[in-house]
Amino acid sequence: MKKNKSKFIQRAAFVHRELAGEKIRKDSDSKHQSRKNDPRKYIYVYDPSVIVSFCAPWFHAQDREDLERNLGIIFPSKWMSRNNPNREKIKERLSYEHGIKVIKCLSEHSLLDLYTNEVSDANHLSCLLPAHFSELEKVYQNVANKLQRSGISIGENDSDRRRQFEKQKLIGFLKQRLSEFDWKDGSLLDDSISKALEFLAGHYTISDGFDAQKEWDRFVALNQLSGGFHSLETVYGQIDISANDKQVIQKYFLNVHNDVSGQIFRKVTAHWERRISRHKSREHIDGITIDSHAMADLYLLNRELYKAQSALRFVLVTADRSLVKATYGGITSEQLIHGEELLGEEIREDSAEFNSQFATECVRHIWASMTDAIEEAPIEWGRENSTDEAITPDHNEHVYQLFAGFFAKFADTTDISVKDLEFIASQQHVDFGTVYENIDIDEVIIRWCDLSVDVFNTLALRETELGKENVKKIIKETIEQVLHIEKTINGHSINWDEISDVIDERISQAKDALTIDLSDAGIGALIKANQIGVEGTPDLSFSLFPSVSDIIKKISLNKYSSKKQFTQDFDNLHEFENYDNSSKAPDNRIRCYFTYLVLGAMFASADKWSVAAEHAALATDIVYRSALRSSRLVARLPRERTSDGKRKHINGREALFLSSVAKRMTANSLSDLEESEADLIRSAGFMFQDHDELRPLLKDGRNQLPFGDLELIYKSSPLRDEQLRNWAKAVQRHFALEPIMLAKVPAEHLLRYSQEFLAIALAKFYISKSEGDDSLASEFFREVMENAQVSSRAVRYVERNEGLSNYSSGAVFAAINIIQSSILAEIGHDIGWINSIPPYGHENLDCGLDIVFEYAMLPWLQRKTPGKPRLPISKLALFYVIVGCLISKNERYNKYFDWSTFEKLLPSIRSSKVTNYDHSRYGMLHEFAINRIKQDDLSSNSLSKSDDFKISESSLGLGPFY
Repeated sequence: MKKNKSKFIQRAAFVHRELAGEKIRKDSDSKHQSRKNDPRKYIYVYDPSVIVSFCAPWFHAQDREDLERNLGIIFPSKWMSRNNPNREKIKERLSYEHGIKVIKCLSEHSLLDLYTNEVSDANHLSCLLPAHFSELEKVYQNVANKLQRSGISIGENDSDRRRQFEKQKLIGFLKQRLSEFDWKDGSLLDDSISKALEFLAGHYTISDGFDAQKEWDRFVALNQLSGGFHSLETVYGQIDISANDKQVIQKYFLNVHNDVSGQIFRKVTAHWERRISRHKSREHIDGITIDSHAMADLYLLNRELYKAQSALRFVLVTADRSLVKATYGGITSEQLIHGEELLGEEIREDSAEFNSQFATECVRHIWASMTDAIEEAPIEWGRENSTDEAITPDHNEHVYQLFAGFFAKFADTTDISVKDLEFIASQQHVDFGTVYENIDIDEVIIRWCDLSVDVFNTLALRETELGKENVKKIIKETIEQVLHIEKTINGHSINWDEISDVIDERISQAKDALTIDLSDAGIGALIKANQIGVEGTPDLSFSLFPSVSDIIKKISLNKYSSKKQFTQDFDNLHEFENYDNSSKAPDNRIRCYFTYLVLGAMFASADKWSVAAEHAALATDIVYRSALRSSRLVARLPRERTSDGKRKHINGREALFLSSVAKRMTANSLSDLEESEADLIRSAGFMFQDHDELRPLLKDGRNQLPFGDLELIYKSSPLRDEQLRNWAKAVQRHFALEPIMLAKVPAEHLLRYSQEFLAIALAKFYISKSEGDDSLASEFFREVMENAQVSSRAVRYVERNEGLSNYSSGAVFAAINIIQSSILAEIGHDIGWINSIPPYGHENLDCGLDIVFEYAMLPWLQRKTPGKPRLPISKLALFYVIVGCLISKNERYNKYFDWSTFEKLLPSIRSSKVTNYDHSRYGMLHEFAINRIKQDDLSSNSLSKSDDFKISESSLGLGPFY
């Protein structure tokens, strides 16, 4: 079992690395477009293994006994415990036939759908690199020769006629067989539909056989659908790319085998032959040679495009795991030239960035399509009665990371560690099971089975021979004519939208269950590594769900030292089940919603903000699905009130708040911050919606938005849609009202929303400043000053009326941002953005310092032996506090700090990084502090007031106030 756990982890690492490659390609596209105003364009070139996978899927599934080697059985049942009572059942479901469905679907997506999703040219040409094209010709010439020797015609018309005959025969058989199908369990419609899908897909898969004629006919059909396969060398001129790109490609193919270029090609080919040979047996020497030539072309051609500053990249799509692993680690000049002079300095100087990104950006395994399969399966059939494209999420904008939480230990603040994943995936003799002691492999494989079977049964039915519309018709007629509900539910006819809803929700809930199990195991790995609590928890609010609120509080105070403690608290949340039962909802959506948010908070506290963002998105999706479901067959999330009339329902408020914070923390650009602000505005709007007395405040001056219309809220961006833009302004405006109006907003929400609007304004300023846009930075500077005044007013109001002890976490977060803003006011004065510091600027600074010292610093500083503060703060936040104390010259606080303390912090501040713009704000703060030292003529020791306190690295608490 221990060995199987390691196998599972290694296989998962391979899959996650492929999904990471998809995310990297998306990010690269976004960054390139932002920098060059020219979106990245990918042209996919195919390894023959992908085409053979589509035409003869049994070729990659030929080992019936060892399903671990079956390309379609990603996590085989043989990895489960032998004594598990479900093992045989899972083995039956994750069968050889299921593997064929998976191979068909993933290869079809790779061959036919990638261009639809990522390239605007609908009339694309399907291309192969020259060496691979020659190999494909040989493979299918051999198939054609075999058929001709058997007297079977290989003409295109004959192939079409055979496929049409098979299709009609199959449709007739399925109609007859389904009419006899056992629908005794029809009371559970989702199970009935699932069984129908499994039967249809299963029978159709088996009917393919192992026959060369079937393979040839599928190859002919694929050529018709794809426009035929061509060698890139001969057809690049017909591809819809720029003239400059065509010139680069032309020059490459003209010169690749001449003189110096020929030497380079031979050396790069030898390099790839050495690498591929480490992963493939020498008995496949011909394949190694072919792949080496293809990889040399792929590398050198993309390198020429990189040097020409082109947005174009060629991506090799393969079904060969060995070939993918051979690319791991990228390319260094030392690897490529092995100490020789040829290419050394040139590669080192002009291609270092490209070499490091080559493996992830230019090579793609068909398992990378698994994300698209899981995301597309629920919406594959479409909704017949909807013409609004916005009704379904744009999955191209988001790469679903199935294993994001599982491998969170190997992620940094904003990204995935591809290097770590490659190491795990390629080390066959290393035991990684000790990292994941708490994972239940049996349970995860069962969850995977539930998801995989439903996803690939659904997708398998869109096969080209049968046709999606035929399958829809068969299933709908069967359900209407055969199911015991006699064509109607509650007196209404069943329509396809309702059937689609059932398929959608079943797959989505299976995805949630699997993701949560994997993420829970990832939390165990983080707790074991003592990584929980290095950052703090976003200020999430669950006042009507006290058990959840208690967990969030414990996370923020770093109370979980073992996975057992966390599991006990989480397993005791009975209110989830009670809430489900009271609404008679036979599903796990509410439980999964809270689980995603608790896990997201844990990942945030471990400084894994990209993973926290993923979980926020998944939680939001649960509410989104409910908002869009109009079916009588899938219940919406319940809405109810507590005994005192408060609204107790799930509308996505906290998921959107977490999403906003996580997006801000991982932002690379102003457009990323726009998305963060959009989520915050949505969340704030739902907060107003939750309190009846606040609803009138959100009138936009002409009319009030329909709060019940969650579809409108979720499918539109508040920063783009005019109606919601007015609503957004109303939300922000009411956080700046006089105290008499602020009294209507609950204190906890007043603090956290006002400070988060300020945090986003600060982020906008820092990013625009780091990009050198002083004009834009000046505009955001004014926004910071306005939001700082709103936030400080909110803090003072809550302090006067309720006190801050119950809201200390949010108050300290707000105080740190107020201190930052006060220091920025000083900087703005120094560089001439403002003529003088307004009186409230000094008041705000003192207000911020008062709060930080009361709730974070004094419990720490007043001890004889420094320890962690009651509420931990980050190094950079402490840096701001020290500078704030020194520029305020307030005797209450600067006795604890002097400029020598400031200097001691510098090394640790330089090495710490939470956001992508930390370097910019660190540099700005450091320059300001040094200038003030010179202006005030302060020596390193002139402000030293106390010998009782000495700062040390071990005494620095890291917390949420980033």
